[in-house]
Amino acid sequence: MGKKRAKNMIENLTKKTIETAPILGKTYNIHSPFLRGFFLQVRKNGRKFFYYRNRSNGVDMRVKLGEYPILSIKEAQKKAMMISEDVVSMRFDSILEMWLDHKAISLKPMSMKAYENFANKLLPLFKCATLTEQPTYFYSKIKATKESEKNKARMFAFLLDICTFARSRGLINSNPLDGVKQSIVFNAGEKKPMKSISRNNISEFIECLFSRYNSVGACLFVMFIAMTLLRKSEALGLMWSDVDFDGKIINIPKRRMKNGLNHSIPICDTTIKILMYFYTLKDETNKVFHHVTRSSTPICRAIKFKENFTFHGFRHLGSTILHDEGFNHDLVEKQLSHLTGTAVSRIYNKSSLIEQRREMMQWYEGYLVAQHDFTKYIPTLQAPDN
Repeated sequence: MGKKRAKNMIENLTKKTIETAPILGKTYNIHSPFLRGFFLQVRKNGRKFFYYRNRSNGVDMRVKLGEYPILSIKEAQKKAMMISEDVVSMRFDSILEMWLDHKAISLKPMSMKAYENFANKLLPLFKCATLTEQPTYFYSKIKATKESEKNKARMFAFLLDICTFARSRGLINSNPLDGVKQSIVFNAGEKKPMKSISRNNISEFIECLFSRYNSVGACLFVMFIAMTLLRKSEALGLMWSDVDFDGKIINIPKRRMKNGLNHSIPICDTTIKILMYFYTLKDETNKVFHHVTRSSTPICRAIKFKENFTFHGFRHLGSTILHDEGFNHDLVEKQLSHLTGTAVSRIYNKSSLIEQRREMMQWYEGYLVAQHDFTKYIPTLQAPDN
């Protein structure tokens, strides 16, 4: 092989060919002369991937088989041949295997285990089927199983994701389940409300939290969520660059928000004291809560309170109390970062109602402190300069 290489070339894909393929300033492909559509892609960062490509019935199919050397040449060729044998109507088991390989790239092991569990439930039902059947064929098969309604709905959701994956990769000409919602086909039961502390037990809960749990940081994190009504993921993702101590506000960029919109929340006196405590623990990650627990379960077990709770449950509690006290619905929804109004009205109305919400959240913060004064557990510190 020469030092210079065309962007795309044909050469026998052997171990030596692949390992000596030079890294250029651009991505290029090496096509196999023995199996049409099978090629190796060498990227400019040095990573190498096997692909199979075919065009059938006007649909351009391109499937990523895997990365070399994680996937060997023989295994890649076997996958490519399996796909090429039946391009137009691929069997469900073949598509399922590719879907699982695709998910394994991004999912954590525990999440992947759940995907594999449902894949094993679907495989016996549709192993030799093709994804060209009518929708009734698929959901009648799932309905006939002895699974719970909740599991049937989840099985259908996974099947829908598999069909969407197959269509996006050109493995099928159309998605047979396009437009079908599992909520219409299956009755998964009423959605259970998040576990939350009742209003009458707030005082007792705060007392148990700080007296029975041995981590002041975790306890203050719980109260931070309770006072700001942020989602757990939003709180855990907070960076110190989001916190404006001078303006007494937190600005969270849209990429970290569930609804994809920038979100600003006012921070009041007790919340600022909690943030100042965490500032003393600042490290190179620049994350505000880089060391706190990600689950409410160990706290529940440790304090042995009569009511279980979830971090998300504090949003339910806060919304209930604020509405009961007569605060404006739009202010509460804005604080919770819920979408209100129509899509058109949201385009024209960009008001964050920050000062009105500051007054509301100052009252709510005072209400929680009045239930049980947990501020005595917060070290007295000075706010850092921004």
